[in-house]
Amino acid sequence: MTMPGGAPIASSDSYPTIPPYGQVQEHDELMAIHVRSVRGPGGQTEVHGSGDHHVTYPGNPIAPFDYSDPWGLPRYAGNDVLPPELVADVPTIASHGFVLASPFAVPVTSGNGFESPYGYDVYTFGASTGSTERQGKSYTFSVTGPASFSLTFAADATTAEVQFINEESPGIWLVSVHATGISSQQFFESLLMETTGAAGGFSGANDVSDNSYAANVNGATCDGPYAMLDALTGNPNGCGPPYFGWIFHSGSATVNKLKNGAFFGEWQLPGGADTGRLLFATPGFSAPTINQIRGWELVRSDGANDSWVLENVTISPDGSTSAPPVVFKPTARLIHAMKQ
Repeated sequence: MTMPGGAPIASSDSYPTIPPYGQVQEHDELMAIHVRSVRGPGGQTEVHGSGDHHVTYPGNPIAPFDYSDPWGLPRYAGNDVLPPELVADVPTIASHGFVLASPFAVPVTSGNGFESPYGYDVYTFGASTGSTERQGKSYTFSVTGPASFSLTFAADATTAEVQFINEESPGIWLVSVHATGISSQQFFESLLMETTGAAGGFSGANDVSDNSYAANVNGATCDGPYAMLDALTGNPNGCGPPYFGWIFHSGSATVNKLKNGAFFGEWQLPGGADTGRLLFATPGFSAPTINQIRGWELVRSDGANDSWVLENVTISPDGSTSAPPVVFKPTARLIHAMKQ
């Protein structure tokens, strides 16, 4: 794909320091995009691509150069018919609960890089109606095929068509979501997983006391075949150990970082509407300035060592004002928490 007349598709400027010239202007133009289709897991169509860039240094004698920038791993491209082996695994939607992306945006706090306008909510399905836990959106639903279903949010004049794409791990699916509003269309790729084993949250059988967890954030950049499903984050050494995660101590109710054992702060189990959820803060809940608060909600447990969590994070807005309380709104931070 190119622009007419050889014009750049996009451009950007940066100002690196390059010896012996010092700080210089670096102008990067995206000149072309190459896209090709490949076959992925289950025979599903994926696309892979790269961009052709041309870099110049205006006003400096540094020679221009060209480079290609691959997009990383292939991405699912369409709604191919699932093979029979996968159709047999498609879960029953009615009378079950699932984690799924929400088509409705939420406010994002300026400067908080942990937040995004779209994220996951918890859907509770009845026989033909349901509601979302975090946004309180009511909907009706219908099964539209052996590997698809439709949601209708009448109060919001929005429909969402959900298509099963691939079973990434037993019981955990990649799906596409096509949401249509009054004057908008949106396309999402989302994990879908049933909320099994999560009853009681962290105040029940999944008590975190004196346990350590590697915390892998779904969708974070990582090498490997399942980067969209299970990718490590916060690790400067790449995707291997030391892993990012947390150590929860019972007696002192303190938290340490898994990758280096450093002190992080304190943890607690709140009550009221947040019963069963987990909060932990640095340097502590009674500190003059709370720098960060993380809130975990358990949404799936595949045994004592394998859990999935929705994480919300608030931060101090200026370094001297405490982080605001966590609001459990839709979040893109779907955590695979594995006991160590």
